Amino acid sequence: MSTYEGCPQRYKFRYLDRIKTEEESLEAFLGKRVHEALEKLYRDLTLTKLNSLDELSALFETQWERAWHDQIRSVRKEFTPGHYFQLGIRCLKDYYETYTPFNQGTTLGLEERVEIQFQNGERIFRLRGYVDRLTGFPNGVYEIHDYKTSSTLPSQSEIDQDPQLALYQLGLMQRWTDIREVRLVWHYLVFNKELTSRRTVTDLEGLQRQIIQQIHQIETDAIYTPRQSGLCNWCEYRSICPLWKHEARVEALPINAYLAEPGVQLVKRYAQLEAQQEELARQLNRLETERAQLDEAVLAYADRAGVSVLSGGDDELRIETTDEVKAPTKRENPQAWMQLTTFLKHAGKWEEVSYLSWQALARVLRLRLWAPELLLTLSKFVSRTTKRQVRLLPKRPTAEGRIRSPS
Repeated sequence: MSTYEGCPQRYKFRYLDRIKTEEESLEAFLGKRVHEALEKLYRDLTLTKLNSLDELSALFETQWERAWHDQIRSVRKEFTPGHYFQLGIRCLKDYYETYTPFNQGTTLGLEERVEIQFQNGERIFRLRGYVDRLTGFPNGVYEIHDYKTSSTLPSQSEIDQDPQLALYQLGLMQRWTDIREVRLVWHYLVFNKELTSRRTVTDLEGLQRQIIQQIHQIETDAIYTPRQSGLCNWCEYRSICPLWKHEARVEALPINAYLAEPGVQLVKRYAQLEAQQEELARQLNRLETERAQLDEAVLAYADRAGVSVLSGGDDELRIETTDEVKAPTKRENPQAWMQLTTFLKHAGKWEEVSYLSWQALARVLRLRLWAPELLLTLSKFVSRTTKRQVRLLPKRPTAEGRIRSPS
């Protein structure tokens, strides 16, 4: 379910298509080896054997070497496998020194399988998960522990919204009846930081509704759209994902083959056209700005000279003055719009003004087509402005030019 939330396409590859891949991120490899070492630590403790820190580190090193394979890749190229190995050793050392002698409760389960079941109408939903470590106390308090080797530390609010351990809590409450309280505990080992959360009955009921809704979403999804995020860097399906497989295919090509690859050429040509469009848009913006300045200059000159037409070469500029009528709109002023609409309908003029066309209203006012009292009422609803516009036209032929024109 968390896989689907991160990327529906990855969910499809893994759980519907069941595509197996040997590729593994170095970060995931580190997490598995640290989990194995801590599991060994607590499993031996249940048999009264406390491994020393040196023994725990040696176990980690043995498991690292035994499990290493050629398909492990590092997302962060600046860090070598050696860096991650030393990080694992440090995580185990910090944890060991923080919790020695490991007497915080009784270990009830390691990699404990938990079944969660709830009902929605006639349907019964069953989920399964595995708890890193389950701890119990004589007073009916239980703790669900989870180890994280993530390089990011979440906030408390993010922890309080995390569904994973809360779902495990539901499973435990269905398994045992003596549970008085459940503490959810995350160990962020890179930071040697412990974060805890508690969930109320109301929280758990809301979580059940959320999970049911997510199940329905997964069941009805017919597309499984890939979702791009920072998690893509760690995805084992990059080479077949629609978002990344072309990049994966061409990045290994020699430079000449790369430049000649049809998809690469299409991208480059598209980028060229995009750049040209952006440049044309900038030029058009500059022209429009200059045109607006010219309009102002023409109008100012016409006012000073007392003319409405400017002549120049084969063209002329004509200043056209029109009255504009603006009526209230339903969106901007619904109350005034309703009042005007009601007035026009009662006066029998609604259709005459083409259902509140401003051009029709302007004609009525300009030609004074209605009775004076109707015009007076109409004028209260509308605003009138004078608009001056500069138009470029071919120069009008003069009388002399018409006489001299060939027959």
